[in-house]
Amino acid sequence: MQGCAALSAEFDLPMQTHLAESQQQAVFGEKRYGRSLVAHLSRLGVLSPRLSVAHAIWISDDDISALAAADVTAIHNPLSNLRLGSGVAPLRRMIERGLRVGLGSDGANTSDTQNLFEAARLASYLSRVVGSDEKRWVSAAEVFRMGTEHSAHAMGWGQRLGRIAPGYQADLVLLDLAQPIYVPLRHALRQMVHGENGAAVDRVLVGGKVVVEHGRLLTIDEATLRRQAQAAAERLDALNAEGRNLAQALRPWVSAFCCGVGQSPFHLVRRLGA
Repeated sequence: MQGCAALSAEFDLPMQTHLAESQQQAVFGEKRYGRSLVAHLSRLGVLSPRLSVAHAIWISDDDISALAAADVTAIHNPLSNLRLGSGVAPLRRMIERGLRVGLGSDGANTSDTQNLFEAARLASYLSRVVGSDEKRWVSAAEVFRMGTEHSAHAMGWGQRLGRIAPGYQADLVLLDLAQPIYVPLRHALRQMVHGENGAAVDRVLVGGKVVVEHGRLLTIDEATLRRQAQAAAERLDALNAEGRNLAQALRPWVSAFCCGVGQSPFHLVRRLGA
């Protein structure tokens, strides 16, 4: 079912083809294996601290507990989940059951941005439309930890990245507090998570080495890279013209199939108003 989403994103098929992708996996998984996909992976012995599961939307409370018990990391991708209509991940349930959750942007073709600041803000805000109980909203501190410590762990770097502490690599992003969102400075963490979009990034260090200074990247010729990227896009568009035409011809059938699966009865509800 991942192929359906990739086809839609690459060739501009309707969002309905994405709409049911995650639910398709859940529905067909239970039909094929007689259990949830998480339970199937557990039976195969795949669940471990080395595993990260992207999106993790159509999973039950039992699935969440099984992932947490195996020390798996779930990766929350709120931007692409909303753009593709995949549903709303049960983020508070994951946190309550001890499942480590990292933060992601997903691919550029499925979220339109790789800006982790925007993903962090949306992760916090999205929890507020799930319910009215303020205590169950995801806080700025929780989202910040998802995007730093937990995401570093998901990449296998939890012992050297994700925290400012002795023995950890000095990967740092320094923000300019003169930017309007920090004036006046009242609660720096909340202001960053709820308002930052990358405009205040002044300096970036990787392993203690400065790679961005005054907002300018020092290691890459950005103008040349932009030209190369544009040329590559035009070359790939030409090479994929035949595939694009085929995708457009298949559009009505792919859309009808995905929408039909998306309306299939299922025991989990992950869309607001469903």
